[in-house]
Amino acid sequence: MKKKVIVVNMVAQKQNELITEFESAKQASRELGISYDSIKKACQDMGNCFIGGDLAFVYESSVHGLNDDDIINKIKIQRLNRLIFGK
Repeated sequence: MKKKVIVVNMVAQKQNELITEFESAKQASRELGISYDSIKKACQDMGNCFIGGDLAFVYESSVHGLNDDDIINKIKIQRLNRLIFGK
């Protein structure tokens, strides 16, 4: 079963550049030129979801029902927990 992938550009200057949705990790891989395995690994751990420093990759099911700001906050909180507590 395909899982939708959401890519969050953490340094976007415009709202329409902030979030991009893909139907699958394979589609994101093809369109962004990032390895499929890297995207899958990033999506599985929100505390370690960054690729290239600025792009965060999460499965849509992990942030279902959240607005853009809530998604960004959830990513930041998980990232901080990972860095501080190793969780």
